[in-house]
Amino acid sequence: MGVKKLLSLLLFSLSLPAQALQPVEQTTLLIGVGADKPPFVFSNEETISGLEVDIFREAMAGSGYQLEFVALPFHQLNRALLLFPDLDVAAGVGTEFFDTLHYVDKFSYYENVAVSRASSGIQLESIRDLQQYSVVSWQGASQPATPLGPVFHHLYGAADRQPHRGYQELSQYSQNAMFWLGRTDVIVVDRAIFSWYRRLLADSKDTSVDVSIHPLFPERQYTKVAFRDPELAAIFAAGLKQLKSSGRYQQLYQHYLD
Repeated sequence: MGVKKLLSLLLFSLSLPAQALQPVEQTTLLIGVGADKPPFVFSNEETISGLEVDIFREAMAGSGYQLEFVALPFHQLNRALLLFPDLDVAAGVGTEFFDTLHYVDKFSYYENVAVSRASSGIQLESIRDLQQYSVVSWQGASQPATPLGPVFHHLYGAADRQPHRGYQELSQYSQNAMFWLGRTDVIVVDRAIFSWYRRLLADSKDTSVDVSIHPLFPERQYTKVAFRDPELAAIFAAGLKQLKSSGRYQQLYQHYLD
């Protein structure tokens, strides 16, 4: 390189603003996910992992963002971006939406069912039939935006009704343990979560008995991802679309659910 050209490059670099000469820092996104719902989310004091975390990570791969996840109670997730100003994203939200946010649909899906022991002979034809039995579900299951639908909310969560004495909302672990201990007639739960806990609890409880599955709720309920920034939403939507078209999305589901 000639001396004149070298000097011109040096003078050009000296004329740049100081920040232009600094290495570009990666931006960290803070993402809220629902706690206590393996295999979709595993959370403890040290790590957060699971199916929904993997889907989000792979959809954002190559975007240049660092991702940090925080686990939130289900009943806070839909409003997480309103409750926690530091959050950038809420992944796995349900049916409650806000005009100030930007949503990407069909992030993950659940298949909520009612489950009873086959030996009990329980017959359930509608959600209202649940009132005849003791029922346990997850925390926040009866809130207004519940994926279980307005009838379930009216029966178990409406503010103008007395709490149903045979109904409880517990952590996913506690509700599944309670069912296998025979302390409730019916558990309302996602199929995959029920199967996962059935295997987990097999060492300490008899989970081998036959069960009856009652499909009282919509066959498949999809979740969304809420963003503050529309550009981030577009980046994620493109990545999620690619995951699905390549078959990788279903591979992730099979990895966790099989």
